[in-house]
Amino acid sequence: MPTSDEGTLLPATSFHPDSMVTLLVGPDEQRMTVHGDRLARSSAYFRAALRQEWLEGQNRTVKLPDEAPEIMQHYIEYVYSGKPPADTLTKKSDFQHAICPHYTLLAELYVLGDRRLDPRFENMIMEELFRLAQVTRRGPGIEFVEIIYQGTTENSPARRMVVDSAANCLWDYWLDLEHVDSEHAEFWRDLSKVLLMKAQNPRGRMKALREYLVREDA
Repeated sequence: MPTSDEGTLLPATSFHPDSMVTLLVGPDEQRMTVHGDRLARSSAYFRAALRQEWLEGQNRTVKLPDEAPEIMQHYIEYVYSGKPPADTLTKKSDFQHAICPHYTLLAELYVLGDRRLDPRFENMIMEELFRLAQVTRRGPGIEFVEIIYQGTTENSPARRMVVDSAANCLWDYWLDLEHVDSEHAEFWRDLSKVLLMKAQNPRGRMKALREYLVREDA
């Protein structure tokens, strides 16, 4: 049985899924409320956090100091609607001020889904990334790479996707020497490997969407 900071036993009261949960988001602990059953159905992380034997479940409060409130708000909207953030982007949209920021948002959301153990959300975001590339005819920028590489592990499907995208399209900004530095060493290493493989097999193309999805039944 769990104990408090003073070592006393905590009561084994149960968590009611239909109760409201308070999320304390970011370093300033911005308060957000959401139905516990919504979080538990969507995320294995929140299912564990809200179990009755855990202190956070007892208090119906979960601290998320590493999450940005604006990104968490998008996730809360998803657990109610089941939909990604809406956009009206087209191939005529401005890359710097419209397309690139939306790619950045999707990268942040993917990393949140990965961190909070929500594979269905990760796959939905991946599908949205493919859709965005098809609609705008533009790929993500270097900021997208930074977010994905800083927020995921070495074998992440998102890393494979962004590397394959860069290798497949080779937009000029991927080869901008200002971006080739130690901060992005892992990305350039991975991209170099894929480019070498493409040189050996020039007919190689971007893989199908299914190759970048994570298992949802794990």
